Amino acid sequence: MGQDTFVSLGGCRFSPEEISAAILSELKFQAEKYLDRKFSKAVITVPAFFQDHQRQATIEAGKLANLDVIRIINEPTAAAVAYDTKMENNQRILVYDLGGGTFDVSLVLVENGVVEVKSSHGDTFLGGDDFDQLILELLFDSIYNKHQIDLSSNTAIRYRLWKAVEKAKRELSDSPFAKIQEEFITGDIHIDFELSRSEYEQLITPILMQTLDCVHHCLKDAACLPSSIDRILLVGGATRTPLIHSMLQKEFGILPRHEINPDLIVSMGAAIHGAVISGSKHHSILVDITPHTFGTGVLEMEESGANPEKYIPIIKRNTPLPASKTEAFSTVYDNQETIEVTVYQGENENVSDNFL
Repeated sequence: MGQDTFVSLGGCRFSPEEISAAILSELKFQAEKYLDRKFSKAVITVPAFFQDHQRQATIEAGKLANLDVIRIINEPTAAAVAYDTKMENNQRILVYDLGGGTFDVSLVLVENGVVEVKSSHGDTFLGGDDFDQLILELLFDSIYNKHQIDLSSNTAIRYRLWKAVEKAKRELSDSPFAKIQEEFITGDIHIDFELSRSEYEQLITPILMQTLDCVHHCLKDAACLPSSIDRILLVGGATRTPLIHSMLQKEFGILPRHEINPDLIVSMGAAIHGAVISGSKHHSILVDITPHTFGTGVLEMEESGANPEKYIPIIKRNTPLPASKTEAFSTVYDNQETIEVTVYQGENENVSDNFL
């Protein structure tokens, strides 16, 4: 989302916003059909580590689907809102959200009816699809070793095997072995490949270590020790992987919770938040944060000369929303009549290394 890329389908080119709008339109149609009423407004969730331009692209997708997007909320936050309906005592919750293409982790404090996000971290290019890719590459290597033919660049074969790989990945959540069997992949080549859960776990361990690094960053930002976490909430279909459960249990000493369907909990939280906005009563108050720093660029005078690349943070990441901050700056020379104020998002000291 928010990138200048296009997908070719049926001889036409579509932007990510147009693809997203098509999905939203279908969801809108199905909801109106099921509830027998029209909808014009929506609460949409996004990965917590989405940049601002990605959030704006999501809003644009809503407009293309004839929806007034009244609120964008972070997916881990929405999950915490849904989970809060089952909360009995005040809790400090770690929300581990591993979806198909993104990973987010948030530390959420639920106290006296207030759901407050203390910190968030993540990777917008890491998810369960990476698991599929690793298995797929293993499968192509097996085909090459057996038949001396490289099929990895064949788009049609790649898509066909991807569907079989995803099915096998799901089976490995509940079984120690999974078979991938496909006939006549090309010519007279057939596939009969068995993957064990232990082999699969060896493949994905480096990716899961990356998610654990994000978890540590999240805890550090909130000045929170692992021992102070009361519960771990799993979100996203990829969290059904048993290795994730054992990894988090080993790290925190507590068993992750997934009593609410990890595929649905985010949408449930969004629905609850939408109901609150429309006037329904709910005992929780949501306090979200900005996962990135917002600031501006200035001309800094140094001994070696002027530095036009200085970035000054104004609203720092993990600041509760809504937020308003002010900062005082001087003009370059007296009686200067105009200035240019640019807003950037990011954590780098050089302004050009951040997002405009």
